Amino acid sequence: MLSLQKKNTGKGIFTHLTGWLVKTKTLNNKIYFPEIAIVLYSLEREIWINSKYYLMKILYKYIVYVDLLLLF
Repeated sequence: MLSLQKKNTGKGIFTHLTGWLVKTKTLNNKIYFPEIAIVLYSLEREIWINSKYYLMKILYKYIVYVDLLLLF
């Protein structure tokens, strides 16, 4: 179902989720905001079901927005 791979980058942990990279804040190697990962996974599944191009644009904007939120 949902597979997560951790990558150490020195700036926290990047969660590789079905082809998308989402930056998350971490504490003791525990990933915060798992609901974001679940939402992104759901959106990616919809990409294959519905219009690929349109939802990819939405997903890209969502990832950038989430990334900005996690910086603070």
